[in-house]
Amino acid sequence: MILMRKTLKKLFPGTKDKTPDYIGKKAKVTKKVLPSEDGTISYRGSEWIAFCDENETFQEGEIVEIIDMDGIRMKIKRPTSSN
Repeated sequence: MILMRKTLKKLFPGTKDKTPDYIGKKAKVTKKVLPSEDGTISYRGSEWIAFCDENETFQEGEIVEIIDMDGIRMKIKRPTSSN
């Protein structure tokens, strides 16, 4: 299968690697996220477990940016300014 991956991808349309739609999206912190503890965020009307690898704390109500997903936990960071 590994050796045939490129060939199989050409045969089956719609199997292109693409960035998940949640990457770069904003979410609201609903339970404080600490450097060593998970918190929660609200994204698209659902609560998600959230964490950050950096030594940062995110308070309830703060807007964050989703940068990845690890299992059922969303990795977050401070949003980049678009100004």
